Amino acid sequence: MAKGPYITDEIKQLIAQVHFEHPDFAAKEVKAEIDRLFEGKGPGISAIQKELTKINRRYREIGSVQEKFWSLGLLSQPGVPDLSADSIPAILAVQADRLKRRESPLSVRETKWVARLHRLTSDFIELSLWVRLYAALERACEAASVSINTTDMDIGLITGQFPIEFFRWVALTDIGSDYEKKVVGEVLLPHIEKILLGHRLESLEFNGKALWWYMYQLGRLIVTVRWKDLSKEAQELLVLRIREFINQHQEDLRQPTEIYEEFDINVKRGTNT
Repeated sequence: MAKGPYITDEIKQLIAQVHFEHPDFAAKEVKAEIDRLFEGKGPGISAIQKELTKINRRYREIGSVQEKFWSLGLLSQPGVPDLSADSIPAILAVQADRLKRRESPLSVRETKWVARLHRLTSDFIELSLWVRLYAALERACEAASVSINTTDMDIGLITGQFPIEFFRWVALTDIGSDYEKKVVGEVLLPHIEKILLGHRLESLEFNGKALWWYMYQLGRLIVTVRWKDLSKEAQELLVLRIREFINQHQEDLRQPTEIYEEFDINVKRGTNT
């Protein structure tokens, strides 16, 4: 019998998400990420291996057309959804911007999300990264055969206020260009700091990759048990130390392990040391 709790739809989706974000991860490494998010109480390796086998099988069946690079010519091909005429200019604008910055073109799946979201923001850089996030979640849910729930992202898009659950998912992501990460990260970061500390900190000049790495570290703190046990003063000191560490190592990003050890936090496993 597989060791660990029953695999819920949320865990299935997260297993798929980790797998797609880190396709070279073995089941043991996928388990480490899931354990971190669920305080060391994720499913066992055997259960995760079985789920990964199912995910790969389903993805082979449904994913080939959706992940193709999109072009107008593909609209006549079987399996490629038709798009509203008013969304085509936004799709082409995002496509042109990505190609200008020598990034991967839009996939068929991503163009659907541009068509759905393009009226919510006039910033094509911001739109591009939101499209990546929605498409990644959709792909994970399809492969895991679970219902997609985008409520957290929807709330953030409309109100600019993001629930904690959203950042748990963001902590797993490493998609988008450095420029996209910087644009969207500057919107998201104040909300993460406010959730953690109750107020925003003075801004630092991070590059996009370092900014996302800082958000990744804060996303990990949100889901650690030990974080909740720290005093308000210790919480703020920890965040400030992490910020300064990443600011000093923007070109050589690495885990601030010594800082976590000093505060008795093991964020790699998501459990107390």
